[in-house]
Amino acid sequence: MPYLFIDFGASRIKTAIFTNGQYIQIQNFTPVAKELRASHYYEISLQKIQDLFQEILNTYHNFSIKKFFICSEMHGFALCDCNNNFLTNYISWQDNRAADVVGNISTYEWARKRLPTFREKTGMNIKNGLPAINLLHLLRTQDLPKKIKIISLPEIIIGSKIHNTLLAGLGIWDIYQNQPYEEFFRLCNELGYEITTNMPTSAIEIVGSIHNISIYTPVGDNQCALLGSGVKKNDVIFNLGTGSQVAQISELDPYASIEQRPYFNNENLSIITHIPSGRVLNQFIGFIQECINIGNSYKNAWDLFQTLNLGSLETATLDINLAIFEGAYKRERERERERESKHFKYKRIFFYSAKLLQFFTKMLH
Repeated sequence: MPYLFIDFGASRIKTAIFTNGQYIQIQNFTPVAKELRASHYYEISLQKIQDLFQEILNTYHNFSIKKFFICSEMHGFALCDCNNNFLTNYISWQDNRAADVVGNISTYEWARKRLPTFREKTGMNIKNGLPAINLLHLLRTQDLPKKIKIISLPEIIIGSKIHNTLLAGLGIWDIYQNQPYEEFFRLCNELGYEITTNMPTSAIEIVGSIHNISIYTPVGDNQCALLGSGVKKNDVIFNLGTGSQVAQISELDPYASIEQRPYFNNENLSIITHIPSGRVLNQFIGFIQECINIGNSYKNAWDLFQTLNLGSLETATLDINLAIFEGAYKRERERERERESKHFKYKRIFFYSAKLLQFFTKMLH
């Protein structure tokens, strides 16, 4: 019985047929290009996503597929009204609109102040690009229906249930209590909106069908990649992609030193995310290519990189800061240290002010 596997990634769409115990007909598809908006916005047409999905099905039409499984990037979303009519394009994790100032404060900084428990509830640090933060920006800046459903990428194609790996990626779920993140939903209510989701599930089950093909619960691509690697407890896994991560199966702890995510079979992950990787490499190669073009050369930057070997890399003297995007791990750590430094400074000011007050009190007596 042929199965179709689809991985909706940010840089490319990977597909394969699995039958008789082996993978055959492995094929990549180009992802849908972003809509032309401000450079820090990253929206994709829902219709084009659906058209791409249909193109994939048409490509494999002759294989008589009976089942298919989907994984996708976890930190993008779209909005629907209560009748499942789409209200927005798909808004990618590469979208940094929450950095825009509304009134006198950016939504990112506003959310940090209003949701101090974000990390200990969602397992994630607040950062630009997270669906919860971009959603708050939409609620602060647009006139939307008062009741809204937030959906992940696969739900654009087949929307009935949402797996906990994708739900957690939205930043609206308390992964430690396995319930909605109450402070977030209260904040949405303060803004005048009621937010809902499709039914959460941790099971891999049939959630719908298209052309008599059974569709199973879509899952997060990072967790799916780790599962496919055969990761075991005490293993540390490096996942290199458009964005990269380091992960390990671990127990849930709301005060863990690094971020956490739900996994499969009632297990969970401790994970470092937003490590600069393929997305940044594309920017760097693009810069090199522009320099080549200015010199009226027809050389291709990617081809030049193919000529490099380990020896040439070890002796290279050029250092490149890859933390160029908002939310990059290094930039988040720098911000965290800066906040800790300010907090420590204020504690010291308070301490010495208290000492001075005690001194003058004694002098007056």
